[in-house]
Amino acid sequence: MIAVTIVSETLVRAVSQHGIDVNTLYDPRTPPLLTLEQDIQLPCLQGRDLLEAAKRSPGFGEKWWVVRLYSADIPAHLKRYLNESYAVSYRSADSEILQSLWSQHNLSIMDWKAKTGSNYTYVRRAYENRDLRHAIGALLPYIGLWDSFTLRKLDYVIGSHSLEKIHKQWSIFEAPVVDPTSVGLIEGMMPSYSINDQSQIRSLMDDGTLFPRLTNDSERITVRDHFLAVKGRILSLRLFFSDASLVKRIAQPLWQYSGKDSERTLRQALLGSWDQIPGDAVPVQDTEFYFDKISVDRVVSEPGHRHAAWISYLQLWMSAFRHFIDPRRGKEGKEPGVQPLLDIQGKADFESAANKLGFNKRFPRSARYPVFQYISKTLTNSDSVEPEKVRNVRDRFVQTFPEFWDFSRSREISHEWSTDIDDKKSTFRAGRPEVEEFRKIRQYFYLKIVGNDDESPKTYPTAIAVMREIFFDFFGRFRLESISSPVEMERHPTVSPSVYSVTTELAEPTPLAALELANSQLLTKRKPWKHKPWYQ
Repeated sequence: MIAVTIVSETLVRAVSQHGIDVNTLYDPRTPPLLTLEQDIQLPCLQGRDLLEAAKRSPGFGEKWWVVRLYSADIPAHLKRYLNESYAVSYRSADSEILQSLWSQHNLSIMDWKAKTGSNYTYVRRAYENRDLRHAIGALLPYIGLWDSFTLRKLDYVIGSHSLEKIHKQWSIFEAPVVDPTSVGLIEGMMPSYSINDQSQIRSLMDDGTLFPRLTNDSERITVRDHFLAVKGRILSLRLFFSDASLVKRIAQPLWQYSGKDSERTLRQALLGSWDQIPGDAVPVQDTEFYFDKISVDRVVSEPGHRHAAWISYLQLWMSAFRHFIDPRRGKEGKEPGVQPLLDIQGKADFESAANKLGFNKRFPRSARYPVFQYISKTLTNSDSVEPEKVRNVRDRFVQTFPEFWDFSRSREISHEWSTDIDDKKSTFRAGRPEVEEFRKIRQYFYLKIVGNDDESPKTYPTAIAVMREIFFDFFGRFRLESISSPVEMERHPTVSPSVYSVTTELAEPTPLAALELANSQLLTKRKPWKHKPWYQ
């Protein structure tokens, strides 16, 4: 017995052509013989294995199949139920499995494991996070967004903010209008940065290529204008999971730095180690070695202290973006890889910056020791370098040069969000940049630059613009002149100031009060930042 679906018009036409009494269709013992036109194919809900077996080894004289007919407009959840109830069902798409899990309540753990297999941990973790569950559930009707989805990708998800932004962009549509082809054509476009992207959106909307199911002219104009007004990137789930994979890779050394605590989120663990005194000016990193100060609030207040914590937290993640991305080498592999030296050096530079930003954690062992070890092995061309000798050399070195500063002024060449030059346009719209692009990003990925005003759009977006938007999508869009914070305060048992966030991991900052950070507040006279040497 095979279960299939049939369009009602096809069934009515076949029944009328052969003079079949409709009531006989409900007779399970002596079903009627129903002949369809030669080019008609019926989607199979159950029994594909039987069809495949018959195709490979047809029985002698067998010509007809007994089938159960279901209407083609049967609800999606009933289709899934029919498929899953069959003993040898075909493998459902991962998006269908997710639909099934999110639509059914009180499923047993055995049911979850049966549906998700080796991906059980990732799927269950996403489901048990209330904000994530709601954000994913809101996007499930938009089937066109889930074309390349696999359950394994849920392992990358560490917050709901980006998913909520995706829903905000696509909720202008009725869900069936969003088709995979149109999503693939428009995802990643950056109309606020790129004149070329603006032109493509207009052209593809006007000629009917994008969203062909949207037939009303006035609605098409509304949708076109909606996407042209998008600030940043036109998002999709494919872009989101590519970005989430990048952020998860960056978060791994942050967990090491914070001292992983299963009872706290990463944000809570990091902000719990921030111990700046209330009322102090906030350090703002300008280059790898220069730190300015911003006066947040002249009165020692809880809101002012929360804002200071949030500014420091944003900069901590920016430092992680500069040091812990493993860039692509590019299709032609022209650029040499920057690992492993950049990776092991990155921990030392990150730890130093974090200390100056007010965070008091350390990596489990000296972050600078692996750098000396790597250099020693390279210089001696040997793997047999004794760790004790390397440690002694390192100690003598830092005693001679406890801290030295790059007193060079700001960068000679300013950054560009957009460009008219083909060679300078970004090679990516999500995920990892190429090596050469990453080197440029590292020069400019600082709060005062990323939080600056936008420029007028040019032909193409640059790599720094794409990385900036990735950061905004996970941490919330901000401007240097006005940053609001979601950080909540909690008194430390020792009565010393301590803060950590009780909001959802990486949620969008909730406006508590406008934080005016005028550029005039920046200290005009630069001085080396006074701090305790890292080795003491």
